[in-house]
Amino acid sequence: MITTYMKIRAMTRLTRWLDQNNVHSELRDTFFLRPWLMWPKERKGIERRLDETAARDAFCDERSKKRKSWKNTYLRSGQYDKALQLITYITNRYKRRANDKR
Repeated sequence: MITTYMKIRAMTRLTRWLDQNNVHSELRDTFFLRPWLMWPKERKGIERRLDETAARDAFCDERSKKRKSWKNTYLRSGQYDKALQLITYITNRYKRRANDKR
C-alpha cells in the first residue's frame, strides 16, 4: 500500500475497515450455537462482519510481518491506533499541499 498516493476517500474507507469492531461474543455464540433464534438478515449481517473482521485481522497480521510500524496491529487497539495515524497523515498531507498552492 502506497500511502503517499492515497486519496482521502480511499484512506477513510481503509480506516473504517481497520476500525470495525468484532462481533460481540454473545451474538457470535448465538450465531454458531442457536442460529434459529435470529432473523435471516441478522444472521447475514453477523456473518458479513465475521468475514470482514477475519480478513482485517489476516491483513494486519501479514502487514505486521513485513513492516515494523505495523508490529502491534495484531491487537485491536493497535489496529485502531494505526487507522487514526493513517487518516491523520493523509489529512495533514492534503492541508500541506493546499497551503503550498497558495
